Amino acid sequence: MIDAFRRWGHTVEEVALVPATLGQRPPEQSAMVPRWKSVLRSLPGMADCFYPLASLPNLWLLARASRHQAYDFIYERYAFGNFAGVLWARWRRVPLVLEVNSPLALELSLEGEIRAKKIARWSERTICNLATLVVVVSDVLRRMLIAEGVRASKILVLPNGVNLQAIRQARLYGAKLRPEADWNKGDRVAIGFVGWFRPWHGLENLLTCFRDSPLLRERAVCVLVGGGPTIGHLQHLRSMWNLTDCVHFAGPLAHELALAHASRFDVFVQPAANAYCCPMKLVEAMALGKAVVAPDQPNIRELVDPGREALLFRPGDTAQLQSALERLVECEPLRRDLGEAARRSILTRRLLWLSHAQTVVELVRAHSGAHR
Repeated sequence: MIDAFRRWGHTVEEVALVPATLGQRPPEQSAMVPRWKSVLRSLPGMADCFYPLASLPNLWLLARASRHQAYDFIYERYAFGNFAGVLWARWRRVPLVLEVNSPLALELSLEGEIRAKKIARWSERTICNLATLVVVVSDVLRRMLIAEGVRASKILVLPNGVNLQAIRQARLYGAKLRPEADWNKGDRVAIGFVGWFRPWHGLENLLTCFRDSPLLRERAVCVLVGGGPTIGHLQHLRSMWNLTDCVHFAGPLAHELALAHASRFDVFVQPAANAYCCPMKLVEAMALGKAVVAPDQPNIRELVDPGREALLFRPGDTAQLQSALERLVECEPLRRDLGEAARRSILTRRLLWLSHAQTVVELVRAHSGAHR
């Protein structure tokens, strides 16, 4: 979004406790749990106090940034317990757009990181209601926030988007990549996943499909781009099930290189997803024109037309996942048709960061004009 705002000619200043150089660190370091968060999780009740207190340095950062520059609005990515943005926006009488990617009060409660659940829900509801506009990534998430007391009139659904320039560059770079030795051995169909390997991604189900399907083992290759907590378990399964010839780990890669690898896939698979997210890599795979296989659930149906733009399977049903993958391995025209329909959908629905940035600016201008 920052890049999209700037490409439209707007001036953007980033104000954050986490240095911007974090994005330049190796992927495996960027995805690690920070030491301070590990300490918080180990001390009962500490996180309940820490998150609201983090608003104080954030307020100081905003005040310092605004000494020499008058801002037209704030675009904030929601962080649990952070009142700094909405308080500063109210004080300076400027609009604030709050981007909410997940219900953090619920997530942190389920993870046991916070214990004062009612206060956490009140905090989230209050921050959202103090914002001028709340941008969410799925309609499922919109309904969840409304059920928690966030005013529906404030919420706008904008699914994750893509940068078409980055997609074009990925195609060009991908064409120059020399894939791993066995990727295209015997013209195998490349079935891939890109992301951080966590338990809820269900990657062991994907490996189970290869274990149980002679067709997949002989005519396809599974390429996993990324790393994370479950990589050791997945490598153990690959070895135990004798899948070393058809399952490959590409390792954690920078976003541009990960996209380039994805451009070499024939099929992109999302083995599992939570109920309210908008999987970024799935959207990018659609923009790359890849056949997509994903779980059949409401937030995924918001992104694809089942049967025309993707093949969906019952969540957690490994047999259905395996059947969908086998269909695509056997039918190249189906892969092509699904991928082309998915690519057109991205363009038709304008799931582009440039379009999202323009929408946000137009809504802010309308609000400012009405309250000038």
